[in-house]
Amino acid sequence: MALQKDIDYLIIRKLMSASIACSIYALFLGFFGPYSDSYSSLNDFLVNLDSYFVSIQFFLIYSLPVFLIYGTITSLISDYIARLISKLTSNKIFVVFSGILHLIFGFYFTWVGLLAAFLYFITDLVLKKKGLYDLKKLRFSLMIPVIMFISAMVLSHLFY
Repeated sequence: MALQKDIDYLIIRKLMSASIACSIYALFLGFFGPYSDSYSSLNDFLVNLDSYFVSIQFFLIYSLPVFLIYGTITSLISDYIARLISKLTSNKIFVVFSGILHLIFGFYFTWVGLLAAFLYFITDLVLKKKGLYDLKKLRFSLMIPVIMFISAMVLSHLFY
């Protein structure tokens, strides 16, 4: 029974990591979105703020399923392989192996995948170290991208 609870918490943590990392990813990539070549200065960015919010919507809608499915599965695989390797060598290098494997799986999607894998890995590491994962927090973290999407939609229309 304890093993089942550990697996449940592991999946909860991975899904929370995916949701939070995807939100950060969309905010960051919004600066480099389809309209980002028009941002030559801060003033240009502020004038074209609607395109930033449209980019956030774009990245959220396309990256959230990838984070939740591909990211969660590959993160579980990375941690499993890293745990096997660290048992054969030293437990202290688990984080290093896990990080490297996350980046290898992320590299499949080029530099944007590396960024996504890095954000996912760091988010998962923080949640694990701080113990900030349970079912209630999972529900809240899954609402973050939804709220961001709706907010970006409203703000893009306000700044248009």
